[in-house]
Amino acid sequence: MPISLQVKWIKTAEQRPPHQRITHIGGRSGQIDWEHAVPLAIEYVMNHIFYYYIAIDGSLFGLEIGRMANGDKYLQLAAGNGLEPLLSLPLKSKTVSINPAHPAYPQNPAGASRASTA
Repeated sequence: MPISLQVKWIKTAEQRPPHQRITHIGGRSGQIDWEHAVPLAIEYVMNHIFYYYIAIDGSLFGLEIGRMANGDKYLQLAAGNGLEPLLSLPLKSKTVSINPAHPAYPQNPAGASRASTA
């Protein structure tokens, strides 16, 4: 079962087309600030590691993978709600780092196991 993460902010590259404009998504889960590059977030969704969602006026909307005609993948809101609500999230300018050694941090999006360091 995927871990649910609420997306509270995005990072963008303004010179790109809308479906490529978001470069990172992020938020806060408990005591942990997190940030995922979009290509990695897409892999996490595809491999059922994380379920991302946003809150708009008290309603929750899941993110899904959209595809361009050429096959490029991007994140969008589920149920045909498009990209605009995601692009309207607050912009984050400072990179938030997470500890990749933390046991909750997936080391391999495909779900391969890690060797123990104990």
